[in-house]
Amino acid sequence: MRLILLTMLVLAIQVLSAPNINGQDNVPLDSLLAQVQAIPVAEISVQATSISSTLAEKRKILLTEDEQTRYDQQVDSVLARYDVIMEDPRHKKFDKINSRELESLKNDWRNVSLRLEETQKELTRRVETFENEKASLQIPLRRWNLTLEQASNENATQTVLEQIRSTINAIEQVIGYLNENSDFLQDDMVAVSEKLISSNGIIQTFVVKLDESTIQRFRFDKPVIWKDSLYVRDTAMAEPGYFGANIPVIKGFVADNSRKMIVHLALFILITIVLVSMFRRLQKSIAKKDEKYVSRTRILMSKPIATSLMITFTITLIYYTNIPQVIRSLNAVLILVPMTLLITHNIHRVIRKYIYLLLSFVLIMVFHDLTYREDLFNRLLMLIVCSGSFISIVFMIRDRSIQELVNGNISRQILYYLLYIVGLMMGIATVTNIFGGVFMAEYFGISTLYSIITAILVYSFILVINGILIMIIYSRGISSLTVIKNFGPTVEKRITGFVTLAGWSIWVLLILREFTINDEVFGWFNRVFVAPIKIGSTQISLLNIILFFFIIWLTITISRIIRFFLEGDVFTRLKLKKGVPGAISLMLRITLITIGFLIAIAAAGVRMEKLAILLGAFGVGIGFGLQNIFNNLISGIILAFERPINEGDIIEVGALMGIVKEIGIRASIIKTYDGSEVIVPNGNLISNELINWTLSDQRRRGEVRLGVAYGTDPQKVLDLLLEAAESNERVLDYPKPWAIFLGFGESSFDFRLLFWIADADTRLTIQSEVTVRINQMIKEAGIVIPFPQHDLHLRSADAKIFDRINMVDESISKKTGEQFPKAGKQKKGPGDETP
Repeated sequence: MRLILLTMLVLAIQVLSAPNINGQDNVPLDSLLAQVQAIPVAEISVQATSISSTLAEKRKILLTEDEQTRYDQQVDSVLARYDVIMEDPRHKKFDKINSRELESLKNDWRNVSLRLEETQKELTRRVETFENEKASLQIPLRRWNLTLEQASNENATQTVLEQIRSTINAIEQVIGYLNENSDFLQDDMVAVSEKLISSNGIIQTFVVKLDESTIQRFRFDKPVIWKDSLYVRDTAMAEPGYFGANIPVIKGFVADNSRKMIVHLALFILITIVLVSMFRRLQKSIAKKDEKYVSRTRILMSKPIATSLMITFTITLIYYTNIPQVIRSLNAVLILVPMTLLITHNIHRVIRKYIYLLLSFVLIMVFHDLTYREDLFNRLLMLIVCSGSFISIVFMIRDRSIQELVNGNISRQILYYLLYIVGLMMGIATVTNIFGGVFMAEYFGISTLYSIITAILVYSFILVINGILIMIIYSRGISSLTVIKNFGPTVEKRITGFVTLAGWSIWVLLILREFTINDEVFGWFNRVFVAPIKIGSTQISLLNIILFFFIIWLTITISRIIRFFLEGDVFTRLKLKKGVPGAISLMLRITLITIGFLIAIAAAGVRMEKLAILLGAFGVGIGFGLQNIFNNLISGIILAFERPINEGDIIEVGALMGIVKEIGIRASIIKTYDGSEVIVPNGNLISNELINWTLSDQRRRGEVRLGVAYGTDPQKVLDLLLEAAESNERVLDYPKPWAIFLGFGESSFDFRLLFWIADADTRLTIQSEVTVRINQMIKEAGIVIPFPQHDLHLRSADAKIFDRINMVDESISKKTGEQFPKAGKQKKGPGDETP
């Protein structure tokens, strides 16, 4: 940031300190000439050499014969293109052609206008250069004329006078050449400007006509089809057909874009080489265990040439500007071939036959476009296409195999219900064609059919892109990543889902353009979402609100994805101190969310100079109602820098003990040992007393307490406890296990065994193993673990109670042989009575 500010400061200083060149240029030439003075006689030779070099540089910018020829050919070519479009027979029936042909002619004229503008700009640039050079020579010419006048008055030598005259002649000669070149280009500029004005006027006429055709396309202005027999190519001898009229258009397009076509061909070769090598490499690098994920892409990867052709022909629609309709139609035919090869094995066999049938109707439609004339022949072609498509759609809807195929799949059900709309469109086109609404039939029929072919093309691209991505994801290099190993299907689903969503979104935009309703839809969008809504003195729009929340959501999503890959693959491969990966991840999330928030504020239309007011209001909110939230946010930053706890640590906060699963910006997640996950605000972790059992290392101390019967040798018990701990391999040798004799308990000798474990997560398991081993060893050693004993002295009791106690003692004596004294019969003591 400091470097950027320093660069801006330096640029500002340079701009402020730069000389006012423009101000000097704006000084009138007459004033500059009036200030010119003669050259001193002593400097004439030096100045003559200098001006000679300057004139040599001026001569380099003059037009050569080859350049003049090139300019003539360029201007003649663009003017010839203008004449070809002007002679198009469709201009003679301007009021009768449909909107599609109007759009085609408008694109042709835009292409011509674009070329005329480019030619005019180039000619203007060269003429301005010549005029500037002429103006720059006026001052030297004036100076040398004054020098000649001064030298003549001072009776200079003949040699000096000849040198002055020679220099003046050289300057005048260059000025003359510049005048000739400027006049030569200005003649061409006049011709180009006239044609440009004319073409712009024609384009405006087409724009108005297209607006009118939006209403006219719904009129029935032709006779019904059975009365149209006299309307069969009645002007065939008077003018060439539409295809014949398009031959000059094709030639003109090739001539205008010859260089681009060479680049396009080179691009096709490059794409083919890349795809062939990439497909082969990816097929070899697919891991066998991932075969189930890429089996559906094998057929796709085996057709790199078809993929390259489809990509190349599709690029045609983007690479070239103002493409004529005839080129679009031919390009559609060329796209159909590789597209059909690619989708053959990726479409269910039940639907495949219907797709092939619709593609055949598309070919007929392309032939209709290429040979278009308003006669019965083309009208019948249109009827065949629309009625055939309508019948095909009806059979698809009624096909039980297709109905069973779409059951249980939402996307397929949506496509199935779209068939009803397509069938309705084709039905309307068929009926309107029969009853004289030819323009309406072409609008619904052609647009719908081209929408279908566009959908298939988009589907093909989705298959190609998703296939390549799947092959890359499950290649040997990428599949070795931890993220792919653990979440491969999830990553594949998210990426391919995004590609699919993007593809169909583009298709929707293309459909709006195909039906020529994109301007209306975008206009409605602007009125609803972009139009400002005034709230007092503040203006805001729905689009700004949507962008604000979308950018916030996108920022959070991107931060999660970055954290996902960092923690899954990057940090696991780097040797970082404990807690550093978590701190880096947290700070990166905070940075990304902060940047995203600022971008969202800017997208919402809030000016940056008003951001201070917003932050001030935010500060007041913090002081009143958001102080806890802000405290937690700051505490999260403190946790990131100081790292008193790290992810994976075992901590104890109050009555809560568990493992730190995640340290968030506002709160952290603690997973207790009973499996529950507790959300703890970061402020509690900073302000409250906290015990971190694994801050410096993972070692934990285990403990076993033991009580043995009185009379047992304590040293024997101590040795036994140490032996039990040392026999466990997972008990650390250092610090050594430690057994101590705690003292005399109420019923036993009490002992305590302490030992250390390397991993805190295994403390309970190892402690249980040591306890089990101690139990085995004390049994083998004959050591008794006593039960708690208490002596009860009865001073008086009912005789029946003593009888019951004696009965129980007798039954135990019969089983064990042990003798018990009779209850109730004790020796008399002082002050005692026999009960």
